[in-house]
Amino acid sequence: MKSFIVMLALALTAASVHAAAAIREIRTSPEPVLAGAVADIDTFWFGGTYWNAGASRWEASVGLSRDNAWTFDSGVDGNKEGWTARDLDEFPAPLIPPGNPDDAHFRWTNDLLWMLYGEPGTDLFPPATPADDGAIWCGMYPIEEEDFCCQSPEPSWRHAARKTFAYGGTGDVRLTFRYFNDTEKGFDFTHLYLMFDGVEEAAPRVTMTLTLGSPVSKRTKTLTVTAASIPEGTSQITPVFRFVSDGGWSGCVGFPRTYGHFACYNFTYEDLAAPNNNDEDTFESGPDGWTFQQPPVATYSDVTSLAELPEAPGCSGLVLQGNVLTFHDRSAAPGEPFHPDDQDEMAVSPYIDLAGNGLSTAPTRLMVCDYFADLPLENAVYYKAHLRAYPVLCEATGAYVEADLAPDPYIHATEGPACANEAILEDFSPIAQPIEYCRAEIEVLALCSHSTACTNPIGNTTPWFDNIRFAVSEAPAVVGAGEPSPPSGRLLVGPNPARGEASLTFELSTAGPARLEVFDVSGARVRTLAEGWLAAGTHRASWDGTGGEGRVQPSGVYWVRCRTNNEVISKALVLLR
Repeated sequence: MKSFIVMLALALTAASVHAAAAIREIRTSPEPVLAGAVADIDTFWFGGTYWNAGASRWEASVGLSRDNAWTFDSGVDGNKEGWTARDLDEFPAPLIPPGNPDDAHFRWTNDLLWMLYGEPGTDLFPPATPADDGAIWCGMYPIEEEDFCCQSPEPSWRHAARKTFAYGGTGDVRLTFRYFNDTEKGFDFTHLYLMFDGVEEAAPRVTMTLTLGSPVSKRTKTLTVTAASIPEGTSQITPVFRFVSDGGWSGCVGFPRTYGHFACYNFTYEDLAAPNNNDEDTFESGPDGWTFQQPPVATYSDVTSLAELPEAPGCSGLVLQGNVLTFHDRSAAPGEPFHPDDQDEMAVSPYIDLAGNGLSTAPTRLMVCDYFADLPLENAVYYKAHLRAYPVLCEATGAYVEADLAPDPYIHATEGPACANEAILEDFSPIAQPIEYCRAEIEVLALCSHSTACTNPIGNTTPWFDNIRFAVSEAPAVVGAGEPSPPSGRLLVGPNPARGEASLTFELSTAGPARLEVFDVSGARVRTLAEGWLAAGTHRASWDGTGGEGRVQPSGVYWVRCRTNNEVISKALVLLR
């Protein structure tokens, strides 16, 4: 069956998570590209697992036979064969203030802490409003952000601050607060919503989305909650500030985040029928009873016996055997989603030693597997393959780190049941940089609450993966239906390095659909420069160093890629500011 591809960098009208929760552009991809035509000669197949005692880690075995694979049936490491799970919502612990009791990046701060640890030359507490010398704040100090920026992909922000107030049970309630909010409109959001008697509703009946602002232009908001909108018998009301984002919310990708995401400088609660319940929080000496919450961390990827799973409909000839890699909640009760909302996790392979096998610069890098997936848009469950590689330059610190790379910015759903043997799950060949070692990764996301197309959140147990291999070869990459690529055309970039506009000249060997794009070193698409049906021959374009919404991109290495049905041409471009 055919599969859909859903663009990552788009936004819905609701909150987003790590890989944008938005579904505005859906493209139908060809039938799965099969690896049957990949020559065994000169192809190294990584799969299976052994324990490297010297490095104290699981590593992939390597051989010249495609039978070298992670089958999840060997009994090694309880059949997990060295694969591990990683929740993309997991955050590093905050460094400031020491002993932060909630261990959260939504926390209390004040003018003294900001003077010691804040961004030099900025002020979260401008002198024009001296009464505001404390706040509850969602963000990172620069010393924390440096390490955070080196993570790839970055975790999704879903942090909250809350406090419970007494309610007399009869009258209206008025909330008044001063705040600033600095979020990327359409992608990241700060919401205020209410809980009644501790109940967190799936669709809160009282909510407010806060608009753009800055510390020097703080805003005062008032929210009046009528008695009619408060459930009968309520005795407690809990306001909740919640900041949510995609994984691109960071100063290290070029979008200003100098002051953090959100700060509330004072908060007044008024129970208009029972004024004894009134409360005012100035945050001058502490959080005044507000508590803070990090995103919950949970993983569901596991090795599951096919005997525990339903039949794979419409997939005759599929060779899944024994155990398979799955991502569903095996403890889900009837009527509960198999993939919990906001699930965003990766299954990560053992280490693949390319340098030790003389393959650091090999041009062909393919993730191959057998799989079954039934992921219609109505379930809003998607998958994507990544490559976690070393070395990758972290521009925030100048250090080389292990980071995720991806050749395209898409996540995948299916039009119906989709299955294949020896399918190329992802072609990492466009990532042309040398790699010493890497780990193959499969990501699964469940984004029902962020998708208007999601009408069946229950979903099913798929996707399933089996017989996973990582194929590396010095031969040209396979890019279509198991056939080798024809000789590539040319792609010229200049000046390189570029301090302003770069001119791009590319040559197509045949007429057809083509796309010219710019990606950053993590594999995230920055800009589409040309797209459509192009004639064979020479074409020209330019890039002014900005992203799709006109945001100026930081200095660094970018990849310019031209893709057609028959060929992929990539060139590195150094941008200097």
